[in-house]
Amino acid sequence: MEPRYPSYRSVEKGCRAFLEKYPKSPRRQACSLLLLRAIYRQLPERFGHAEKSDEETDSYTIVESTEPFRPAPLLAAIAAYQKEFPQPRYPAEIRNFAAIIAWRTGHYGSALDLTIEQLDDERHPDLRREAAVRLANLFADLRDPRYRHAILEALRSRPAAQAKLKLYLSVAPHHAQHPLRCLSDFLTTALTPKPEVSKRQEKGR
Repeated sequence: MEPRYPSYRSVEKGCRAFLEKYPKSPRRQACSLLLLRAIYRQLPERFGHAEKSDEETDSYTIVESTEPFRPAPLLAAIAAYQKEFPQPRYPAEIRNFAAIIAWRTGHYGSALDLTIEQLDDERHPDLRREAAVRLANLFADLRDPRYRHAILEALRSRPAAQAKLKLYLSVAPHHAQHPLRCLSDFLTTALTPKPEVSKRQEKGR
């Protein structure tokens, strides 16, 4: 018999009950982090898997979720956590949630800053892996006209993010399925600063 695990809603309920019953417990901060994780896991994922696209390779088609992302409960729980624990024991996890919310809500500047900070933080290897996947997904969104302009605007003022994008693009010629394979030259040109035109040159035109 396979083990049965509680639902994230049940975990959230249990955490809230514990926090209400034990206001002085030394385990409050750990329980509060568990509460954040349970709330987050109830939000819809950005991507899901459709049916198998290739029986021979056992691959699946990745599809984008159409369910709206409403982070208000998570934001409220984060605010409560930060208020109770101004010097938190788990700042990296809070940063991770903030980066996820920024990406999913289209605040690309903050998403890039927080994700790259997390990626460069060698003290949390598990969160670094998550940051790497998120940054790749964020860059892959450049292929979508709905997001491209806003992401490019965020990238233009962030040399560190541009350097990461350059590495991401460097492997595109070697992978036929790379999301930005056909956009590499366009993106490089779009992010190359244009030479300034002096007033004398403008008058001569």
